Amino acid sequence: MLTRGAKTFFGLAFAALLGGIVYGVITNGFAHDGVATVLTGDGAVDAVLGPITLGYKGGVGDQLGYSLFMGFAVSAFGMGFAALAFRDGDPEALAELANSDAVPPVSEPNDLSQWPIATAFSAALLTLGLAYRAWRFR
Repeated sequence: MLTRGAKTFFGLAFAALLGGIVYGVITNGFAHDGVATVLTGDGAVDAVLGPITLGYKGGVGDQLGYSLFMGFAVSAFGMGFAALAFRDGDPEALAELANSDAVPPVSEPNDLSQWPIATAFSAALLTLGLAYRAWRFR
């Protein structure tokens, strides 16, 4: 059975892989005569096959963005595999693997962390700043 952490990371890996393929097809179309022209013309197979084969059988368009998507997919898959292998650090599963009847002691968190709130606030400010700068310098 897949653990909650493994499902999350495998889902992220699949989304990043799909996003990378779509990004590769779109940027490959922008590099040539346009996305619609590339997908309906003679190069339709190469335009789709390139991102699927990691650039071996066709172009991927913008290599930096495509590489970031694929790197994120690989690392999310690795974290999902680690979460699956260690069963999300579940003490009952660890006791079962150790063939022990006693569950190892687990310390409860004492207080809540303020970092998620600070991260969300800073991400919102960053997004607003980027949008304002793009609007201001048009």
